[in-house]
Amino acid sequence: ARFVTAPPNWRDYLWMRFQQPVLSDRSLLPQTQAEAMVWNHFLKNGWENGAKQAVAIFTDNLNQMEQDMIGMILYRKLLAEHMVSAPFVATAELGVTGDASQLRINDQVLRITAQSEMQTNPKKWLPVITK
Repeated sequence: ARFVTAPPNWRDYLWMRFQQPVLSDRSLLPQTQAEAMVWNHFLKNGWENGAKQAVAIFTDNLNQMEQDMIGMILYRKLLAEHMVSAPFVATAELGVTGDASQLRINDQVLRITAQSEMQTNPKKWLPVITK
């Protein structure tokens, strides 16, 4: 377990952030008709390979999102059935903290001191009624 400021959403998995490609130096561009033909051939080839790679990356990210969401749902179900324990969070109350430029009221530190664990004793499991 770990602390996050917001739960993941589809954008975290599927929204890609790439930089604009840098244009080649003019001295590297084709100078003749023959060079332009070779350039265009491999440009098209590279573009097609890039499109295939983009689909593969998107598919991998979509699968990762599905796996993570199914895992979170399964954890919540197992927690409701007492088949796993919740992580333990320790809180240290610091009160008012800060300095001359910052002030924090009711400041506290949260630490995960125990991770979730499987409950291996089936007598402690609970049935959950679903419709």
